[in-house]
This record gives sequence, structure tokens and C-alpha cells, in this order.
Amino acid sequence: LSLGYLHQLENLSLNGCGNITDLGLVKILRCCPELKVLELSLSNITGELFSELSLGYLHKLENLDLSDCSNITDLGIVKILSCCPELKVLNLMNTFITGEMSSGLGLGYLHKLENLDLDECWNITDLGLVKILKCCPELKVLKLEYSIITGEMFSELSLGYLHQLENLDLFDCSNITDL
Repeated sequence: LSLGYLHQLENLSLNGCGNITDLGLVKILRCCPELKVLELSLSNITGELFSELSLGYLHKLENLDLSDCSNITDLGIVKILSCCPELKVLNLMNTFITGEMSSGLGLGYLHKLENLDLDECWNITDLGLVKILKCCPELKVLKLEYSIITGEMFSELSLGYLHQLENLDLFDCSNITDL
């Protein structure tokens, strides 16, 4: 199979492909300029080579699933998101991100994001979450099940943020305090 035949591909699922490397993934993605959905759940990528895609290879991506990617890093997330200006759905469930990386995002990278899944992100901090949310003016769905956030930093969000939010899932967030 020549990778040149993937130029019309819109959906790519590599879920559970534990042997795919960042370099291998970048080579595949370079051949998929029409990609709208990318599923990488349970892969071992870090995301740190995604700056190699800076020529716009993921410019049409709308849905990205990185759930259960235990090697994904905060820096890797920043590099991936910098390639995805049209992203509307982002699943980071059960990753080890802290959210602290989002100061490197700027408002441009997540400005179209509507659905963010951070369920079981045990390392996400209140400050990290606020930084992420400040980048997501169109967010409609936010999932935070089983996270350790306390909610104390939400006062950092002015009225201009989360005005589109329709669904907030805080199931079993046992550290949430009275606000």
C-alpha cells in the first residue's frame, strides 16, 4: 500500500495501535490532507513530533481522540493542537496532562472547540483547567468525571468564558468545594 492513496481519507482509526510511533504517525498524516476524524486511543504517541506537520496537514481535523494515550505530554498536546485550527471535539480522557501547557496555546488553537473530555485526567490541576477553558470560547460540553479539581480557580473565569456551555459533567469529582 502506497501512502499516496490516502489523500481523500477523512476518518482514520488507529485505536489500540500500541506500536505506532510519532514518526510513523507523522508520515501517515502527511498523506491525509482531508482528514476530519483521527482516533489514536490506546496508542503510545507523545505528540512531540507534531510540529513536523506545521505545513497544514491537519488543517481540516475536527475530531481528535487521544483517550488512554499514557505517553502523551503537555508539550505534545500543544504541538498537536497547533496543527488543528478546525478542531471541535477533543478527547483526552485518562491521560496524564496537567493543563499547564495551555498557556502556550493562545486563544487561536481551541477557538472552535465545542466538546472537551477530560474524564479521569488525574493530573489536571484547577489552574491548568482554567487555562484550557480560557482558550475555548465555544465550548458546549465539558466532561471532568473522576478528576481531582476543586473548582476553586473557577473565579478566575470572567463572565465572557463558558457562555456557550450546555453540559457539564462533574460525576464523582469528590474534591469539588462550595464555590
